[in-house]
Parts: sequence; C-alpha cells; structure tokens
Amino acid sequence: MTRVMDDADNSAEVSSILRTGALAVIALQIGYMVLDRIVSPDNFARTSPFHIASITLGLIAFVTALSPHAMRNWRANSLLIYTAIIASTAFIAVIDGECDPLVASIVLFSFGAGALLPWGPRWQAALEVGEAIAMLGYSMHTADTTLSVADDWTTVVGALVLSRSVAQAAPALSNEILENAQRDILASLDDRSSRPPKPRKKR
Repeated sequence: MTRVMDDADNSAEVSSILRTGALAVIALQIGYMVLDRIVSPDNFARTSPFHIASITLGLIAFVTALSPHAMRNWRANSLLIYTAIIASTAFIAVIDGECDPLVASIVLFSFGAGALLPWGPRWQAALEVGEAIAMLGYSMHTADTTLSVADDWTTVVGALVLSRSVAQAAPALSNEILENAQRDILASLDDRSSRPPKPRKKR
C-alpha cells in the first residue's frame, strides 16, 4: 500500500525544501567535478562516470520533488538518492586517494537533512548508517595513514552525533517558528483591520 503523506508533512513546504536542496546538490556536484578535473586530471577518466551519476541523482531529486505521486514517498526517495550520492563520492575518494570531499559530503548531508527535513530520527539514523558504511568502505580501500583515517573518522562520527541531535530538536524548533510566524501574521491582520479607512484623495 502506498504511504499517504500526513498533515504534519506539509507537502508544499517539504517539496520546496527538497527542490532547494536538490539544486544545491547539483551545483555542488558540478563544482566538485570541475575541481576534480583540475586537481586530479590523471584520474578524471575513472572518476567522471561517478561525477555524472551524482549530478544525475541531483536532477532526479529535483524532478521527484515536483511530482505529487513521488512526494507520497519522499522520505524513502530522499534516503535512496542521498545514500547513492554519498556512495558515488566514496568511490571518487578511493580513486583519487582524497577523503576530504567524502567527509564534507557526509557532514553537509547529515546536518542539511537533520535540520531541514521533517523525516524523523529513524530516517536520519538510516542516512547516517549509509554514510558510515561509505566511510568504512573508503577506509578499507585507502592507502592513507592510520592517523589520517582516524582524524577523518573523528570528524564524521562527531558530525553524525551532532546531526542526530539536530534532527531530534528540529521539529520542535520548526513548530515554534511556525507558531510565532502565525501569531505575528494574525496580529498584523488584526491591527490593519482595526485601522480606519484612509480618506480618498480629492481630484
């Protein structure tokens, strides 16, 4: 049975967040591809398919955010797309022997999803598991020193722990912001309705 979005999801708001996020992902992936072409030209023939795959996944994320049918399962779709992009970045990191882009991607996806998406702790945890698996895969295939890998893991684990806390706090903060905004709007409307009408100017 297809899962129907509940009222708390606020379909229009979530769709807007997903579209904005998808555009940010596309821009970042294009920038990453250009940078990789400059910094690691010898490896670009091997990494370019993964760059193209990541950009394509960003386009898919944008298109699915426009589809009411796809939005019925936006949590699963987002999780699949985000973990696929992280996996693609992990392959690039292994080929280039450079972990910084993978660590940065994990941090950005963890905090971005945790702070902006109202998908709950379970889905956030699933994303973090996928990110940890990608990092583990890189660690098993890299020629980096143990100290370097340990530093990368410290950054990733810290980001995963903090992003989970953000994901748990985000719904309460979002509700508070929405309630304050609604209160301000109603107060503004009441104030405007209580004002006497302005006299028409004589021509």
